[in-house]
Amino acid sequence: MLRSHGIDLDHNRFLILQGEVEQIAMMKPKGLTEHESGMLEYLEDIIGTSRYKDPIEQLSVKVEEYTEMRKDKLNRVRLVEQEKLKLEQPMREAVELMNLTNVTLRTRNMLLQKYIHETNKMIEAKTKEMDELKEVLAKIDEKLSKIKDTLHEKTTELKNGTQQYDQLSKQKDELGEKLQQCKRKTVTAQADLTQANKKKKNLDQLLEQEKGKLIDFELIPDKNKREIEDCERLLEKHRENKVLAEEELQT
Repeated sequence: MLRSHGIDLDHNRFLILQGEVEQIAMMKPKGLTEHESGMLEYLEDIIGTSRYKDPIEQLSVKVEEYTEMRKDKLNRVRLVEQEKLKLEQPMREAVELMNLTNVTLRTRNMLLQKYIHETNKMIEAKTKEMDELKEVLAKIDEKLSKIKDTLHEKTTELKNGTQQYDQLSKQKDELGEKLQQCKRKTVTAQADLTQANKKKKNLDQLLEQEKGKLIDFELIPDKNKREIEDCERLLEKHRENKVLAEEELQT
């Protein structure tokens, strides 16, 4: 049974002779170099465990190799995780920018449409007011023409109709003042209409420009969508690499 455990029964190395006691007492605990022997090496030689030295050293080398491999796999996993985090932030920022841009464009377009609608209503009101003033002016012109005709007819009767003449003259002055007021209102209304038409023209041009910008910005979501899809594919690739790296680390 002892021989089956590697003990040298042939050379009696398991026995300690009387002459070896002093030599053993003078031995160092362990050999300082590979070629020196100490108490540890002596006991290993007696017990027979020295044969495990080379396999243990080989296993130590393997352990160091696998330790380095593990460190390399862990570093790869960390790099993949960092790349993943770097890609997630730009993707979220692109989506947020696209949503904010769409909201801004819709808001500006709604405000512009409202402003144009209010301007058109003002133009319609001023146009209606000017038409009404034109009708009043036409009636005043008609009355003034009749008064002039009557005044001309009554001129020959001036001596006998001074009072009537004064009344007609007064009516003429009143109607003349009304005529001037109507003319001033007409000029003001015309100026307001001209200004409103000019403003409408500017707003129409601005609307066309904003429509052009809106078309350009409407193309941005498709572009951002393609970039996001590219980022998602790259992110999926990094995730797969991370899974592979973790599987290699586990094996």
